[in-house]
Formats: sequence, C-alpha cells, structure tokens
Amino acid sequence: FCKEKHNQYIKRANDELDHIRDTITLLINNHNRANDYLHWIKQSIQSIEQDLDDL
Repeated sequence: FCKEKHNQYIKRANDELDHIRDTITLLINNHNRANDYLHWIKQSIQSIEQDLDDL
C-alpha cells in the first residue's frame, strides 16, 4: 500500500512539474501573461510540496 501511495505522489509531482515546464516555455514566449502564470506556478509548487510532506 505504501509503495502504491508513493508511486501516486511521484507521478502526480512529475505531471505537475511537466506542466510547470510547459508553462515556463509559454512565459518565455509571452511576457504579457507573466503575472498570471507566476501565480499559478507558485500554487503548483506549493501543491507539490504539500504532496511530498503528506508522503
């Protein structure tokens, strides 16, 4: 059970990091939306940190 939960958290964290990487690429190409994306990135990082704490 613990291994399954561990794998779920790792997959979720990796998925969120992939999404953050994609968003950063968009930021580089579109500076006008930077503040909205930066807010979203901060929230995503907090979510990943919480998931890791829960693990």
